[in-house]
Amino acid sequence: MRRTHKAVTVIVQTHPARRGLIWPTLESIERSDISGHYTVLEQRPDVSHHEHFADVLHAMADCATPWVLRLEDDIVVGRHVLRDFLSWPALAHPKFGCGWLATPKAEMEADTARLDGHLIRNHREMYASYAVGCTPDFAAKVCEAHLKTDRSKDVDQDLQFARVAWDSGKRIFIHEPCLGENRLLPSIYGTRPDEATHNAHEYYAPGWCRPSFVITGLGRSGTGFMAKALNAVGVQCNHEKHWSLGSSHPATALATGESSWLAGPWLGELLPGVPVVHLVRHPRDVIAS
Repeated sequence: MRRTHKAVTVIVQTHPARRGLIWPTLESIERSDISGHYTVLEQRPDVSHHEHFADVLHAMADCATPWVLRLEDDIVVGRHVLRDFLSWPALAHPKFGCGWLATPKAEMEADTARLDGHLIRNHREMYASYAVGCTPDFAAKVCEAHLKTDRSKDVDQDLQFARVAWDSGKRIFIHEPCLGENRLLPSIYGTRPDEATHNAHEYYAPGWCRPSFVITGLGRSGTGFMAKALNAVGVQCNHEKHWSLGSSHPATALATGESSWLAGPWLGELLPGVPVVHLVRHPRDVIAS
């Protein structure tokens, strides 16, 4: 079985003590579009946490693919995680250093800003790197920085991702909605976030998939027929009443009802790079229908 996707290398970092606990993570990965194209790197008994993290970073830097994902052994991922990652417009942004695909609520809402419509971390440090995506070259820089740190320190090593991005003039980009979450802090999509758990909660939707088009329009303007017509010719397009942004943004509610056209001003921010088709009919045609 080919262990590497043609565009993304997926590495799962784990520890021998978690050997009997990692199966939900691996099941989640294999149910996704990653399938069997991943590698598990388990810490060897004769190396420290510091050395193991260096081994993981070396493996990331040595990848032959354009992108590499590092997943921790307590993550669950969405079913379309690779498609959503590779179609993420942030990857082409000149300030992109590293991408956080699974972000706790506390991290998503604290010290963040918008950069050309993308959510970014506006701070030198970023915790909870359950699922991180970057280029092999960036991973090499993180590895170089990591090897200069205190080798006796066994915690917060993953802060190097954010520090290297910040120090090199890049930024950490945060995917919306989350493409995974910490399975040890389970949540139910759509429930009210709990500050105590610091979990993704309503930001994570396991079946979410980035739409190719978003069609909006006034009531009875033909959005449903337009979506069906595009789907019929192989262009993936969902009617606005049937897709979810996976976000608590006020546009979410507007984009799922009759007044979905009101969400237009926010759609570019929520789904940058996704074309928005707005259908308008003459009032007399609406009345006649």
